[in-house]
Order: sequence, then structure tokens, then C-alpha cells
Amino acid sequence: MTDYIVTDGPLVANMENPDGSRFNGGVLPTGTTIFGTGRTDGVWIEGSSPYQKSKGVTAWYHKDYIEPVGSAKQVLTPTQQREEKALNWFWGVAGRQLDVDKVPYEQPFQCVDVPKDLAHKLFGAPLRAYGNGKDVAYNMGALPGWTRLQYKPGLMLHALDVLSWGDPWAVVYEKQPDGSKKRLVYGHTAVQMKDSKTPIVAQQNGFDRNTTVTQTTLDTEGLLWVARPPFISKTVPVGAASVQTHTIQAGDTMWSIGIRYGVDVKVLRALNPGVDPTELKPGSKIRVG
Repeated sequence: MTDYIVTDGPLVANMENPDGSRFNGGVLPTGTTIFGTGRTDGVWIEGSSPYQKSKGVTAWYHKDYIEPVGSAKQVLTPTQQREEKALNWFWGVAGRQLDVDKVPYEQPFQCVDVPKDLAHKLFGAPLRAYGNGKDVAYNMGALPGWTRLQYKPGLMLHALDVLSWGDPWAVVYEKQPDGSKKRLVYGHTAVQMKDSKTPIVAQQNGFDRNTTVTQTTLDTEGLLWVARPPFISKTVPVGAASVQTHTIQAGDTMWSIGIRYGVDVKVLRALNPGVDPTELKPGSKIRVG
């Protein structure tokens, strides 16, 4: 069966109802692999993205927007590379409750855990305190290779940027010994998912114990700082980007490889259906993207 690459994204995934009707099941960015099933329907080709394959579902894709692996001519732009890397990371955390720093707060799932997870997994940043939500981007911007930007209206935000908001985000009034109340601003922080002047972010709500990592659009009011990680874009053919591999080293596990590349273990297993995750052989190669 033929596998494909999205060469003209974003591409709508047409999911199928039991009665045969179809509905919009989301979109895939340029560079995403689609594992073909061999079924076609006129201009439509059935297949699964890595995430869909990990869930055991398929969708229909229009043939004009995809190319067989190895034949793609389009080159991934820096924007597409950043957005693809952000999306691959997001697949691994979406819907989860992140508590990467294990600080014993009454509410352990904080907004700060989201950028910490990204910075650690994708760029090797240490898991340490970076302050409250309003401080995270300022402090991460001082990490080696990172860039700190003070937000100004109209600034183009990049996928993978860490953003921090101050007042009026997360303002609380703490009662003082004399009975007065002190106004404290904890702020908010999140990870930018697309190149845009609008904050389109992955975030957690640190004031909701049932919070999970979700993607949403936020306002720029109160946006203070942007931390830009040391992402170096390359001139990468779409087909080449889709078959990124990792050479197994002694001691590697699917979990450790997933952490290194920011790919969920379920996606790794879907990319490597013939690989036994309990018997990874040093020197062999597996697909990681």
C-alpha cells in the first residue's frame, strides 16, 4: 500500500459516519504523513495520519493535496517546520494533565508545566523554576540559544514560542494579617502553536484541578514577553521530513525516544508497526516522524 505526504496543507480530514456520510475531522499541516489503506473513491484516498493510526481510525483525503512518499517536490518552509514540530509535540500531551515539575501545590497542574514540558523535551531545557506564569517567558528567554522578546502589538509570534501574560491574568487578593487584601498578579503562560500575530496556544488552566492541555486562541491584552527557542530551520523536502529516523542505542526505550523527539509513544508504535517495543535492537532504525 502507498503512503502519502500532505504537500499543500492545511488539509481537511474527512471522517466517515456509519451511514457513509462524511464530516470535517480536523486538518493536517503540510508535511504530515498519511498511511494509505489502499482504498480510493474517485478523487479521494483513504488513510490515517500518525495520530489517527494510533487511535485506529481512518479518514478520506483529496488526492490533489497529497503526494506519494518519495515523489513530493515541495519544500517545507521554516514556518511549516516549526508548526509541524509544535504539532508533533502537542499530540503527545493533548488531553493530559501535566505536572512535570512535581512541585507539591494544592493544584498540581499549572500553566507553567506546559512550556516547561516543551522546553525540556524539544530543547533540553532544565526542569527548574521559571517563576509564575507572567515570568516564564522572561526567564526562559535567558536560556542558552533562546531569544527574549518584549511583546509589542503586531509582533509575529512563531510556533514553539513561549508566551507570558501579566495583569489582568490570574489576579488574586491575598488577605494580610491586618485584615487588608494585597493584590497579586500570577499571570499566565502558554506555548504558541502557529506562526501568527494572534496567540494560538497550547495551555493549561492552573486554577482548574480538572484542567488538561488544550489548544485555544487567546487575547494579546496583558501579553508581556515572548521566549523564542533555538529552532534552526533547514531546507527539507517534504518526503525527507516525513521519514526521519532514529538509530537505536543501548538502553533506548520507546518512551525515551519519544521524549527526545517530542513524539507520543502511541504515535511511535503506529509509525513502526513491525517493531516490538520490548526488543529494540541497537543499531537498527525506527521512524520518529
